Amino acid sequence: MQQVLASVGAAGLEPTLFTRVTLNPRIEEVAAGAVVYAEQGCAIIAVGGGSAIDCAKCIGLLAANQGRIRDFVGVDNVGAPMPPTICIPTTAGTSADVLQFAVITDREINRKLPIISKALVPNNSLIDPATITTMDAFLTACTGMDALARRGSVRIARALVANGYACAGSHATDQFQSPEIDREAEQSRVPP
Repeated sequence: MQQVLASVGAAGLEPTLFTRVTLNPRIEEVAAGAVVYAEQGCAIIAVGGGSAIDCAKCIGLLAANQGRIRDFVGVDNVGAPMPPTICIPTTAGTSADVLQFAVITDREINRKLPIISKALVPNNSLIDPATITTMDAFLTACTGMDALARRGSVRIARALVANGYACAGSHATDQFQSPEIDREAEQSRVPP
């Protein structure tokens, strides 16, 4: 985080740090972040895992659109895209930094609210493997398995058009896959 703040400061900008985000970000956290953005905003840089990135995306959603988070739940209910948003993921599994989804917790009704819109796709994602070294070994293993599972789902659903990030992730993880797995998958394939 300190490197990000230093880089922003070196660019002549004065960063505002918003850290009031919990696991499974809540509506009230997004609303608080939107107030901070309205007072200070220029661009959003989200550093963290899926929760921090989903919260940042929804803060951007509220900054660009009138309404409350509940107004945007569902598919394609977002009008304007977020302000410029850069994501720096520190976990390996959620892909929140490149996808059009965000999930926010509504404690009043005890549910997670999905928001799905191309307007939620961040402008940039700065992916550096060194950022995941901030996690403990167990969390690293969990997010690695999440990434591997997502890679597998792309391979299984060949009929779907995978975006460049999923393809790049598939190629990037090939070096860790056993050749035997590929042979077994090839032998089990049903001819067209």
